[in-house]
Amino acid sequence: ADVLITVEPNHAEIAVSDTPGGGTPGASIVLTFTPTNWDTPQNVYVRANDDTVVEADETVLVTNTVGGTSQYATWQGGVPIPDVTVFVSDNDGPTHTLADGLVLHLPLDSDYLDYSGLSNHGTPEPNETLNPLVAGILGNAVQSNSSFLNCGRDDSLKPDSVTVAAWVKQDAIDYYGQIAGFATDTGVLESGYSILSENAGTPDGYEVYVSDSSGDGVYSANIPAQTGEWHLIVGTYEDGVAKLYVDGALGTTITTPQGGAISYDYVTDFYVGVYWTPIPGYTQWFLPYHGLIDDVAVWSRALNMAEIQTLY
Repeated sequence: ADVLITVEPNHAEIAVSDTPGGGTPGASIVLTFTPTNWDTPQNVYVRANDDTVVEADETVLVTNTVGGTSQYATWQGGVPIPDVTVFVSDNDGPTHTLADGLVLHLPLDSDYLDYSGLSNHGTPEPNETLNPLVAGILGNAVQSNSSFLNCGRDDSLKPDSVTVAAWVKQDAIDYYGQIAGFATDTGVLESGYSILSENAGTPDGYEVYVSDSSGDGVYSANIPAQTGEWHLIVGTYEDGVAKLYVDGALGTTITTPQGGAISYDYVTDFYVGVYWTPIPGYTQWFLPYHGLIDDVAVWSRALNMAEIQTLY
């Protein structure tokens, strides 16, 4: 007598098959175990129908039901086989290029100019002096210690959703060593967004920071940082969700208290290489980043994983 296992996808766009890439979406399959093959594993392959329709990500329960005339199929109510939950991520959506939404691009190869076309150029501070550009990972890079770049406060740098990216090679891991960002802490309320390295976390590492309309900034969990090595750090924010990517891989995700657009109530300027809040009457933070920074970019949208991996 045989044991039959019916595998049911329970979704019109999900296919199950005993061969890779096979199966009809929505249709079940039956695996047959006989007295001669009962101890041979049979693989089941699950795939989503690849169409061009934009759909939400979702979870689907693939169920397994045991049947047949064998005593093992019916003994004590049948052999239990757990159902399987699969996550389906849609790969359709608006088609973008990396030029779409780009509001700041500092290659830092021969100057501090913004090549996004929006003229958010970097100005060396303080006293308009900065260490000379040195060899980076993509051409040249800026050496940031107690000097830094100020890219101004144009409204193009204040999007509702954002991606900020930079290559870094750290000399040291500082207390709130801002790599690049438009962020302010008054000592009471916080505003803006930032990618940074932080020596007050566990472990010392990279973080993404963002403040929503609640006026209370949130920081992601630290991703361990290494000195003396080049790494691509990317922070994104959209609809209340901030993500941190290191070297093209998603490291951590955090949700802001209220979601919605980023708060810019107290921001001063977009800085590369320092966290500074020169606001009269409030705490005057000046927290530099120590190391090399290369190829800084900001988008007015959250890049997806595939786009971020092309940067790496």
